[in-house]
Amino acid sequence: MRNWQTQRTQKPPVETPLMYRIARAHQGVILRESSVRQIANQSSAHESGFVERQVRAGRTRRRNCVNRHAAQSLEWRRAAYCAMKSQSNPGICMAPVFGKMVVLESHRRASFSMSNAPCVTIGVPVYQGEPFIQEALGSIQNQTHRNIKVIISLDGPQAASERLCRPFLKDRRFRLVVQAETLGWVGNSNYLMAQVETPYWIWHPHDDLLDPMYVEVLLNHAERSPEAAVVYCDIAVFGSRTGTLVQSCVTGDAITRQVTLLREHFNAVALRGLTRVEALRHSGGMRPNEVDSFAADTTWMAAVARWGELHRVPLELYRKRYHSENESMNWQTWPAEKLRQAWIAHCADMLEQAMLVQATAHDRHRLWLATVARLVSPRGVSWIHPVVNLTLPERVLLFDAFFLYLQTARAMELPAWLQESWDEIQRSAKHDLVSIMEIKTSRAWRAGLLMRRLRLILAPPNSRRARALRPLSHIIARLLS
Repeated sequence: MRNWQTQRTQKPPVETPLMYRIARAHQGVILRESSVRQIANQSSAHESGFVERQVRAGRTRRRNCVNRHAAQSLEWRRAAYCAMKSQSNPGICMAPVFGKMVVLESHRRASFSMSNAPCVTIGVPVYQGEPFIQEALGSIQNQTHRNIKVIISLDGPQAASERLCRPFLKDRRFRLVVQAETLGWVGNSNYLMAQVETPYWIWHPHDDLLDPMYVEVLLNHAERSPEAAVVYCDIAVFGSRTGTLVQSCVTGDAITRQVTLLREHFNAVALRGLTRVEALRHSGGMRPNEVDSFAADTTWMAAVARWGELHRVPLELYRKRYHSENESMNWQTWPAEKLRQAWIAHCADMLEQAMLVQATAHDRHRLWLATVARLVSPRGVSWIHPVVNLTLPERVLLFDAFFLYLQTARAMELPAWLQESWDEIQRSAKHDLVSIMEIKTSRAWRAGLLMRRLRLILAPPNSRRARALRPLSHIIARLLS
């Protein structure tokens, strides 16, 4: 195994104090001048409207809509060139970036330059990755942020994958490790996390792809947001499925973050983001479970949320490939009984992470009820049919199985946490469960929900029209009852 090299394969370009802020909607990211030059050279094929408007230095930035019909077709190079010319007179110019209109704004105060840019470790776990590994490593090698360390870990001897990875070792930032035996996807990922010695870490599967600006954009946000444990972007899905995976920000105090994750989140979008090393150490790595480590990535997300917030950058800079060998795709092919047991084990994992937060007995009751709600009424996991399609009596039986699992298989100190006996906890939770499910299945509740949504669509809140629509919900409820 080679040691890390301190020399660079390419001499970094001479940096100027000029920076560029790419702003989209309500949030912006900063790019160095060298990155703009590089992307301009690589993106000459992307042509769209271009509008330039000079403003005085220090004046509040204004965003104007671009008239796409009147705008002339110009290349990315012209956008970068016009922005560079405005060093003495800062200004704003709008240009196409990956098919979307963004704002390039000159910014003289750099958050960091190439000489003091934080180093980022990128871990690439590989298992039978021959069809995709070269493309994945190529997207990492082309990052505009050059100060990276890449550790490739082959999960057991794999001659074909090793042969494809060898050419990338000419880049001194890359290192290859071949495990003596198969560790599994969780064990291999934990090995990579244990190797991190840099301020930031990125987990990158062998079949996914990165935009060239991915590391730079997330790193700039992380440097400006010390409260963020993880900074992540939206994920563009391709392959056997298409679409976009979006996870909203998870902010607030530690209790609020855990409750939010329990009630609203399952897809571990944040795992594919930029993680601060302090949060990574605090998480303790991924925790496997007895059902093939089902949803261990989601549990890890809850673990890092104990340290800090999860911040979203609303740009699609990550591409996730769906194919038949995906671990998450395999979960969806499991039989009903295995899925049911996997969901019980996962909810126990999430409860364990939530209870590690320092909290009062009242807050721990909130966490416990949020876990029960996740168990019997999951969100965002419609493919778990053994849980989603249950009747009320079946959900009660599911809760009983979960409660027995906590007592026997996990031996959790739930009575000490909630300051109640096992019988009291089970009885009160069942009462709350039945009440919630009866309310959510009643016709009156569904009618009220329908009318609330209609009021939001047809009239602004507290308007005269909204007040006039309120009695309709009671009329519809009486007709349906």
